[in-house]
Formats: sequence, C-alpha cells, structure tokens
Amino acid sequence: MRQIAQSENLRFIDGSAKTADALKVMGADKYLKSDPARSINVGIVGDRGMGVTAGNLGLPPYQVALGFTEGSDAAKAHRLSSHLVAALSQYWNVEIVPKGRGASPMKACDGIRLKQDP
Repeated sequence: MRQIAQSENLRFIDGSAKTADALKVMGADKYLKSDPARSINVGIVGDRGMGVTAGNLGLPPYQVALGFTEGSDAAKAHRLSSHLVAALSQYWNVEIVPKGRGASPMKACDGIRLKQDP
C-alpha cells in the first residue's frame, strides 16, 4: 500500500503501532487470537475525501479488510482501488465483498469470538 500511495502521489499512514498500544492499554489484547503487535491499521489518504483503510482487528490472523471511500472524485477513487486490488492480488487471495454487505471473516475460517469479563 505504501508503494501504491507513492506511485499515486498520495499520503500513506501507518497507525498499526498506536493501535497495538491502545489495545494493550484497554486490556483488549487478552481477547485477541494474535499478538497486538501484529495489528494492522494503515491507510492511503487522497484529496477531497478519497482514500482507503486496511485493518485486521476482529478478523482471523491471516485476513485484512480494506475499505474504500470515493470522496468527490469517483473516477480517481475507482482507479486507486483497481490499482491497489490488482497489486495486492499478485501476492494474496483478494475477495470482493458485495456493496452494502461489509467485511466478515471468510467462510473457511473460524471467526473471533470475544468474551466479556463479568
């Protein structure tokens, strides 16, 4: 994602370390299947509301969900999403979630179930 952001002259943001620290402070790290240090919270920020975020919180350790926002330039946003999906597809299995459905764990994996403290 960092390389795509650079090639598109957009800003890449990595909030992964801060997210891991926040999970530890809140005590949420004890409910996660993986080490909070492996938290992914990154994004690409463009002009006028366009961008993409990627994160793995609440997903199995080997999954990451991406969310795209069009902003005011839908054509540019769709080019970015196509470019990013094509690049990621070279290395990983990318599944498109139908519009309006939201991200959820893949069918072949167990979802993370959090237990609340009494």
